[in-house]
Amino acid sequence: MPLTILVPLVVGGILGIVFIVHMSGWTGRLTLDDHAVRRAWAGEYPDDEPTRVALSDDARAALLTTKSGARGVVWCMGDGIVLRRFQPQGVRVEETSDGLRLRFRDTGAPAALIRLADAGSRAEWTAPEQQGRSV
Repeated sequence: MPLTILVPLVVGGILGIVFIVHMSGWTGRLTLDDHAVRRAWAGEYPDDEPTRVALSDDARAALLTTKSGARGVVWCMGDGIVLRRFQPQGVRVEETSDGLRLRFRDTGAPAALIRLADAGSRAEWTAPEQQGRSV
């Protein structure tokens, strides 16, 4: 088959598949709610139940505090959920114009942006004793 026919057929086929997948709803963004965060956390850390969950404004991430006193973050990456539990020395919290940036000592997931418009939630995670150093 000549390339002048084969190339348009292949490109048209790929575009058709992408269109069908998109129209069937498989390209939607994953969002979180309180129940989804707690369920994901329980799947990874069953012995450390969250006591408080603060969802981000875009519902793509959540900050949490656990029974043991540890803090954690859950965020969406692609169609999956990433979880990190950390102790005070394990992460640096920086305030940004639209939320918080958590910088981890982990090359696999070096940072997470949590969109928080609520000043109270930001203040809780950037308390004076925690500003400018690891949380």
